[in-house]
Parts: sequence; C-alpha cells; structure tokens
Amino acid sequence: MAGILAVSEEIDRLEREKRDLELQVAKLRNALAGLVEGIEKLVANSGGVYGLRANGDPAPWEELLPGGKYGAWLGQFEEAKTVLTDSLTKTPVIGSGPNGD
Repeated sequence: MAGILAVSEEIDRLEREKRDLELQVAKLRNALAGLVEGIEKLVANSGGVYGLRANGDPAPWEELLPGGKYGAWLGQFEEAKTVLTDSLTKTPVIGSGPNGD
C-alpha cells in the first residue's frame, strides 16, 4: 500500500512539474512572438540602421538580414520565426501578455 501511495505522489509531482514547464514554454513562446513581430515591424517601417557604420551611412536591412553582407548578425531571426511557427502548430499559446496572462 505504501508503494502505491509513493507512486501516486510521484505522479502528482510530475504532473505539477509538467504544467509548470508548459506554462514556462508558453511564456517564452509569447515573448518570442512579440520579439519577432517587433523586428518585422521595425524592418517594414524603416530603411535600415543608422549610426551603425563609422562613416554615418545607413546600413539597409538587405545587408543586415540573412542573405545580406552582415546577415550573420541577425541570422537567428529566421530560425526564431521557424521555431515559433512550428511551436504554434503543436501547442496552444497561453495568454498573450509578456507574463502569459
């Protein structure tokens, strides 16, 4: 009987841990979604990054995004979008705020 109780308590503990991890994943997913959306809006509404080059010339987004001269700087951006898209098709998002609420 004590063995069954111990197993049941362990199952309960693991279920709580699983719920906590799912919430943490949802919060991270929401934060990533906000970051991706913010970068996409920044790129769509500006010509590039000013003040990046020592000579004062603007650095257009075509040079800074993957495939551009300095694409490695934001290389993870495309990966982040892919991971986000994949994760949204597998697990529902909890909340939409930065704290998952």
